[in-house]
Amino acid sequence: MIYIFYSCFNNYDLLIGENLNFLKRHSKKIILVDDHSTIEEQTKGKSIAKKLGLRFEINPGKGLQAGVDFIVKNICNKDDWILTIQQDVHFKCDNAVDEIEDIVRQINFKKYNVG
Repeated sequence: MIYIFYSCFNNYDLLIGENLNFLKRHSKKIILVDDHSTIEEQTKGKSIAKKLGLRFEINPGKGLQAGVDFIVKNICNKDDWILTIQQDVHFKCDNAVDEIEDIVRQINFKKYNVG
């Protein structure tokens, strides 16, 4: 499985403004990891996550690397992958995530020692 990871810090308006349709389409795969935003922004993030069915977590550390570490250690299985993208990233085609998942399945099938 691929998890789509957004590290969020006081930028939920940008996330929704730029990616609402993407978030809806891939809601079961998305994890928002809040990087210690203001209380108002955390509340906004939790509300967005609940409304769209996204997973919302508070980063136990600080920064992108700590967020990735948290996901790897607490959410992922051994064959899972994390796609880390920014709030203003746009894919050129609607099936980009499906294509990435196909590639990941092929890699996982080969049983490479990837970590």
